[in-house]
This record gives sequence, C-alpha cells and structure tokens, in this order.
Amino acid sequence: MVEETDRTQAVTLRRIVGVAAPLIVGFVIATLLRHGPSQVGGNFNPLLALLLEVLVGIVGGLLISSFSAALAVPAAYLAGIALASLVNTGTLAQGDPSEVPSLAVFVLIVLLSPTATGAILGAELGNRLSRPGS
Repeated sequence: MVEETDRTQAVTLRRIVGVAAPLIVGFVIATLLRHGPSQVGGNFNPLLALLLEVLVGIVGGLLISSFSAALAVPAAYLAGIALASLVNTGTLAQGDPSEVPSLAVFVLIVLLSPTATGAILGAELGNRLSRPGS
C-alpha cells in the first residue's frame, strides 16, 4: 500500500513538472526576446527556436506520459509567453487590434504545432518507458 502511494505521488510530481517546465521555458524565452533577437546575441536562428519548442514538447510529454500532454504542454508554453508579456509590458496584447486574426494563425502554426508534436512524441516515449518489461 505504501509503495502504491509513493508511486502515485511520483507520477503526480512528474505531471506537475511536465506542465511547469513549458510554462517556465515560455516565460524565459519571451522575456529574452522582448526587445528583439538582436538583444540575445545578434543572430537568432529561427530553426533553433523551432527545435527548442519541439524539445519542450518532448520533455513535457515524457514527464506527463499521457496524450493529454498534446493539449497541456502547448497551453502551458503559451501561458508562459502570455505571462511574460503581461509582466514586461503590462498588457497581453500589443499593437493593432486588426492584426488579431494573423496573430491567431501565428500562435496556432508557429508556436503550438511544434510543441504539440513534441508532446505527442514525448508521451509515446514516456508510455513505452513506463511499460513493464521495457
């Protein structure tokens, strides 16, 4: 009975970290890039950002080990970005409100797709690693 309780607590902790990690990474990235890529060292590679998003998804999915990570990890990543915007500028939206549809497409395609793909891969990997006999 004690082993089962310890195992349940460990799984719960892994899931909490699996959601907290993308939230923190999203916040840090958005804070670093708030003044533009030139403030981060001059030459910011978009491919590096894409790989980082996939890596965040894989780590979050691996820790959560459930396909619900495909929703939770990108949402946490996006919440971290929104939180950084709120802390740094005092508002969630910047610029012209007529740009909201293009911003929604940007968020869906550029931010959430790689993170969700990584989360699905990480969840599958987590499921395979947690199976007995693997």
